[in-house]
Amino acid sequence: MKTRRVCGILAVLALAACQKSPTQTPSPSAPPPPYRFTARLVLTEKAAARLKARPETLTVNARYYGLPTAATQAQADRNGVIALGVAHASPVVAPAPVTLNGVTYPASAQLALDLADAPADALSGVAGGKVLAQLKVAAPRDDLDCTGFQDYVATAQSRQITLVCDVK
Repeated sequence: MKTRRVCGILAVLALAACQKSPTQTPSPSAPPPPYRFTARLVLTEKAAARLKARPETLTVNARYYGLPTAATQAQADRNGVIALGVAHASPVVAPAPVTLNGVTYPASAQLALDLADAPADALSGVAGGKVLAQLKVAAPRDDLDCTGFQDYVATAQSRQITLVCDVK
């Protein structure tokens, strides 16, 4: 009886050891999501002071779209593109100085954006399968002026995208 119980416990432990732990990270050979890229958000001294003075956060909005093929032209929206989806990120801007082109910005944040649920049927209608992204920063009181980004996702994945915000 005792032997059977020990064998049963050992069998359960052996099965548990074979199961993948939910905290395990994917293998390094797993490909990254096809539309994920990172961007850096930096603030001028005045913009950092303004955000610090009030409890508000910025939101980075990413709009993903593609150019239609000749066969899918009728599916294009009023802007002449095929909308694929949106992503939003509210980065935590920290006092982490960043120097870009000789200018030091007192606060910055890294953020990751990904089009997680792109509809396969819409992607098939995009010319060359090339997806574009447009980034815009939204401030609650609309009193910051921020640069944006608009280009192919492949371009965003190949270089550092930096968005800079200053007061209007």
